[in-house]
Amino acid sequence: MKIEKIFVASPGEKDNGGGESLHQLVDACNRLGYDAYIYYFDSQRSSVLEKMRIYNVKVATEVEDKESNLLICPEMYTTPLRDYQYIRKGIWFLSLDYYLRSLPVYRTNYVLGKWKLPKIFFPIFFPAVLMKTNATFRSFQFKKDRVKYFLYNVEYARLYIEKECQYEYVAQYLCGPINQAYFTDNDSFCQKERIVAYNPKKANGFTKKIIDYVNTKNPDISFVPIQNLDQSGVKELLGRASVYMDFGFFPGPERIPREAAIMRCNIITSRLGSAANDIDVPINPKYKFDLKDDNIPHIADCIVDMVNDYSDYVEDYEEYRRKVRAQKKDFDENVAKFLESIENDKA
Repeated sequence: MKIEKIFVASPGEKDNGGGESLHQLVDACNRLGYDAYIYYFDSQRSSVLEKMRIYNVKVATEVEDKESNLLICPEMYTTPLRDYQYIRKGIWFLSLDYYLRSLPVYRTNYVLGKWKLPKIFFPIFFPAVLMKTNATFRSFQFKKDRVKYFLYNVEYARLYIEKECQYEYVAQYLCGPINQAYFTDNDSFCQKERIVAYNPKKANGFTKKIIDYVNTKNPDISFVPIQNLDQSGVKELLGRASVYMDFGFFPGPERIPREAAIMRCNIITSRLGSAANDIDVPINPKYKFDLKDDNIPHIADCIVDMVNDYSDYVEDYEEYRRKVRAQKKDFDENVAKFLESIENDKA
C-alpha cells in the first residue's frame, strides 16, 4: 500500500543529535517525493525548531490515524504509538543504551546496586519501580506493542532487534549524517596542535585519571573539553586537536567521534556499547580500551605517541572516515529502501 503521509515524532525542545536525525529523516522523505511532517508530540509547537530550519521540514500538530499513513518514533519516545489504532508504525533506534536504561528491569537492578541489596529482593522492588516510573507505559515492549517496522543506526542495535523481536519484521540501517559543515573546507581547519579533545559530558573518573597521568610527564599536552561551543567552534577545536578521546559508553553512532574522524583526529575510545564492534566504530582494536586502571599507562603512552607522531597514525582512521562520508551519501537511498519495504509489505 502506498504511503500517503509520514509523521516523525520528536520532542518539541530537543535539538541534539537524535533530534537532528529525526528532522533529517523528514527532510529526506520530502526530497523523495513523500508528504512528511515532524510531529512535536509533547508540545503545541507549530513551527520548526530554530536550529532545524536548515532542513525542509513541515510541522504537524496532529497525526492522521489512517492505514495509508506512517508514524515513526524514536525508541526513547514511543508513547505516541499507543495513541493510534490504524496507522502503520515504526521505531528508529537511535540510542540503544539510553533505551535499555529506561526499562524497569534495569532501573530495578540499579536500585538494588545503589542500596547494595542482593538479587533476591528483585521481586519486591520491581513492582514499586513500575509504579514510580510508569515504565510499562513509556517503554516500548516488543511482545506488547508488536511494532513491525524498524530503523537502526548501529549494528549494535540491529543485533538487539534481531534478538528481541520474535515475529516477522522489516529493518533497515539508517544513520543520520553529521552536519554538512564538516564536509566542506576542512583543509584550512586541520592545523594540528598538541591538543587532546574530549567530551566533558562523557568524562568519567577514568578520563580524569588519564589526563592526570599524561600531564605528570607531558604538561605541554593540552586536554581541552568540548563545551560552550557552537558548531563552528567545535569544528575549529577538532581541526586543531591531534587526538580525540572518548571513554564514555556509545549508545549509538555518536556524533562527536564521527566529527573528529572527518576532522582528521587520531581517536581513542572505550569498548562500551557500539564501540565494542568494528562495524559501528571501524578503528583498529588496539585503539579501543577497557576502562581498567591497569590500562592507564598504555593509554597514556598511546596518546603521547599520537600527539608527538600525529602523521604516523592519522591514516589508520581512513576506514572510519569512509563510513562517515557514506552515511551522508547513502542516507536518502536507505530511507527510500525502508519506505519501499513498507509499501511492498503484504502482511
